[in-house]
Amino acid sequence: MSGEKRESQLRESKLKEVFGSEHFTELDLSRVLNLSQSTAHYTTHKLLTQKKIARIAKGRYVFHDEITKRNKEIYEKGVYEKDLNAPLIKYIQTSLLFLHKKFRITSASFFKRSYPLSNYIIIYVEKGASEQFSSYLSSLPLKFVVLVEPKIEDIALLIDKANLHNFIILRENNYSLSETGECSLENAFVDYYFEITRKKLPVENKTEEILDYLLMHNSLNITSLLRYAKERGIKKEIEALFSNIKILKKEGDNNEQK
Repeated sequence: MSGEKRESQLRESKLKEVFGSEHFTELDLSRVLNLSQSTAHYTTHKLLTQKKIARIAKGRYVFHDEITKRNKEIYEKGVYEKDLNAPLIKYIQTSLLFLHKKFRITSASFFKRSYPLSNYIIIYVEKGASEQFSSYLSSLPLKFVVLVEPKIEDIALLIDKANLHNFIILRENNYSLSETGECSLENAFVDYYFEITRKKLPVENKTEEILDYLLMHNSLNITSLLRYAKERGIKKEIEALFSNIKILKKEGDNNEQK
């Protein structure tokens, strides 16, 4: 074995020992291996070329076998995208755990499995993390365009001019985020209402129909829903929406007849 190859293996072994499944930067690599900035840059490029490491965000890397191992774990848990019985949302959620950042897959993407809606996946992420989420999502085997804080006209333009229809939309805010990306049905509906009424999505407003459906098919915690609506500054709007719901009107009419 040549001296250069042996040195390369020793460096790789040292990096794995220090970082394991964690992310690292060129600066980290330089510090751990005691390399100059130019040598660290060359080493990073070489590891990328050899597919020993993978770029998961701007300036951030992880060992390629860790990604492979992660995807294998996801597949074995039955949530990998290629498993036709596994929901796409669950695959994305499980994959994003790898970033160790707070997020929440929300709005229509949360409950569209039970109510047919346009193919928008909305993810709220912690402040300053959208670029990292965007880079990582773009590396996944998904036929979705990743957009960061898009305006409604940006989305409409991509639909009309580029004939694109599958979007993952990233928005930075700190409303009820977690490291697991979990989202309640109540939070998801409030987020959907906010997205639609503030004209952030180029889709028809179906808030009344969806709330009617959710009330009929799910056990909603109204107190929790209104508490979150208050946090988002739309409690009065949501309360007014309840007065227009068909299922509630029907129950009211039945009670009057009795």
